[in-house]
Amino acid sequence: MTRRTAGQRLDESRLEAALSNLARRIEAGEEFPDACWLESTRSNVPYEALQNAYDRACEAGTLH
Repeated sequence: MTRRTAGQRLDESRLEAALSNLARRIEAGEEFPDACWLESTRSNVPYEALQNAYDRACEAGTLH
């Protein structure tokens, strides 16, 4: 088991919240690149991290 710092847990929590918000934006009809950029900026999460999390969630079938 890998030990994580409080800062890493906060980042993971922030990423999960941003991913949830991104999914809502896309469901509301926003285009992915714009929605991802806006949500990454709003949530202070790197665009690439949010994009990768979205891709993994889509592949796993945990979105929509």
